[in-house]
Amino acid sequence: MKQKSVRNYLASHLEDNGMGYIEHMIFAIKISWIFLSASILLGIHALLPFILVDCASKRIKKINSLLELDPVQE
Repeated sequence: MKQKSVRNYLASHLEDNGMGYIEHMIFAIKISWIFLSASILLGIHALLPFILVDCASKRIKKINSLLELDPVQE
């Protein structure tokens, strides 16, 4: 089995997802920011369950819609 170099793997991953490096970086940062904010909101909701009842689920739905818009699915 031929081993891919990091550069070849990166190029292959970007090509498979139909994105350039910067576009992929921005998309990944956007998704990670949404996950981070959902995590913080869930932590607050865990302590105070009567507030932020649907904030995290809205963010998860946002992530799902962003990933569904992705034209290339593995």
